[in-house]
Amino acid sequence: MNHHHHHETEHSLSFEEKLDKILRHWIRHNDDHVSTYKDWMKQANKAGLKGVAQKLEEATKLVTNINTVLEEAATELRQSIHP
Repeated sequence: MNHHHHHETEHSLSFEEKLDKILRHWIRHNDDHVSTYKDWMKQANKAGLKGVAQKLEEATKLVTNINTVLEEAATELRQSIHP
């Protein structure tokens, strides 16, 4: 099991710091998914599964758009913490 807990650190963080941390985590996590989707999209194309590859490409674009929104949220958060 690879689940890390940092209770003592997390309790000392403000709400805004916790939110910033989780936003950055979600962005990295989504970037990992995008990379995986692209790999499988290439493999689907090679296997002649063009429709599947197109859907994976669509998923890649959607997750990339989600990350854009999360990055905007993180920027707004940081600006509100440090005006």
